[in-house]
Amino acid sequence: VQQACWQLPEDHARTVLGGLLPSMLAVVTFSLGTMVAAFSSASSGATPRAAAIVMRDPGAHRAIASFLAAFIYAIVAKVALALQFYGPVGRFVLLLGTLVVLAYLIVRLVLWVRSLTRLGRLSDTLEKTADVADKALARYVEDPWMGSQPGPADRALGVLIHPDRAGYLVAVDFESLQRQAEQTGKVIHVLTRPGQFVAPSIPVAHIEGQDCEVDGPALAEILDAFVVSSWRSLDDDPRYAVVVMSEIAQRALSPAINDPGTAIQTATAMAALLVRRFPRSPRESATNNSKGESSTVRYPDVTVIPLDEAGLVRDAFDPIARDGAAVFEVHCRLQKLLAVVHADCSEPLAASARKVASRALKRSLAALQLEEERDELMNLHRASFADEDGPGARQEASNR
Repeated sequence: VQQACWQLPEDHARTVLGGLLPSMLAVVTFSLGTMVAAFSSASSGATPRAAAIVMRDPGAHRAIASFLAAFIYAIVAKVALALQFYGPVGRFVLLLGTLVVLAYLIVRLVLWVRSLTRLGRLSDTLEKTADVADKALARYVEDPWMGSQPGPADRALGVLIHPDRAGYLVAVDFESLQRQAEQTGKVIHVLTRPGQFVAPSIPVAHIEGQDCEVDGPALAEILDAFVVSSWRSLDDDPRYAVVVMSEIAQRALSPAINDPGTAIQTATAMAALLVRRFPRSPRESATNNSKGESSTVRYPDVTVIPLDEAGLVRDAFDPIARDGAAVFEVHCRLQKLLAVVHADCSEPLAASARKVASRALKRSLAALQLEEERDELMNLHRASFADEDGPGARQEASNR
């Protein structure tokens, strides 16, 4: 092997690296331009909030990182060769390493080309947004109290903690709150959940105790546990994930785009997510988890208020019903989807679905011009939510 290394010309490695260096620079430049165009397309075609989801695409990040790393590798290797840093064995190992890098880049480039055919397209943006929303809802269903315990219905005497700035609560450090609760021997009640807007006039926590006093360092640590930002986050805010999906449908219903099909597709995807994560079965529903029966309590001295699960249905379908009030096809699909949510989801969502369907009917009756469409939509609503007629009426409505 050493003799073969001696016989290997020095120009072989330099030639391979010379071809790798400009090609990687071109690929990196092209990839970055493509990603910027995809993010712009997601912002204009779907919603600006969806662009942040598209930017999370791990395949795009992995491809850009690989191409940039190969470019840096080629620069460093060429400089080392020019300085005659490597001997014959070193040049042989460098050539083998370069060939391995080339093989990896070929595989990565093929995968990247496949991703480019979907990146930035509306269907891909909707699919990524639905996946993020599904994961956010799954995290909530698995641990609705975020490791703490359900908050009491009535607030006892104690000290109210107010934030020092206004914005959206994006995260709560329950571990820090538990540590403070253990030090003071008191129970800390969290009065807001991630996604809610807070201000200095709105308390975010309540320390229970008639003679409770909080000194400066303890108060500062409690306030540091509440992360406030100007923008909502998708990590611990399942309602925001649903809002982003609903915004895609709203943009599709705008006069500039006029794409009822995308609105219907988005509404269908949201209904499927709600039915999947909030089934009516008590054994699997989030309502069962919300009673603290299956979630692990890691912070026993901290409580948190419940999530308004009914708001998930309002956030998902009310804006679509408003912006698509004059589109008969959209409202027919909404009535069918809300009937499914009413029949197959847990009680808070089911009750909300019936109310949202009633409001949607009123909006459409006020906007539709043809009397025949108004009559058909009203009959569809009555058949979909006629509990006394049994599931047969709902099946008949879904076939219309």
